[in-house]
Amino acid sequence: MRGIRQMRDEQITLITNTGTAYDESGFPVEDTEQHQTVFAKVKSVRASEYYEALRSNLKLAYIFCVDPDDFKLGDHKVDGKTVRAWAVEYETVRYKIIRTYRTDTGDLELSCEEVE
Repeated sequence: MRGIRQMRDEQITLITNTGTAYDESGFPVEDTEQHQTVFAKVKSVRASEYYEALRSNLKLAYIFCVDPDDFKLGDHKVDGKTVRAWAVEYETVRYKIIRTYRTDTGDLELSCEEVE
């Protein structure tokens, strides 16, 4: 039997890098991004996870639980290839997705660290 899904009651924004924008002379100006807002359950990082990640110089801040189908809304095609979301914005702060993990309840956990 599958576990009970937790309520996704917060909004986060998935951020996908879709390529580089160029000026009229053909020089790269900036990376372009696509944003997709989805609902998520926001979880704190457990101490054991935090310290384990710290050994690899990662500073986990949050775990965002999303529906896998919602996460796919952040997918975009770039030069024929699927590009996935690399970051999340939550409460105006940007977090880099370090790891995704599919739980036994069918949720997708996004382990994230704050972008400095």
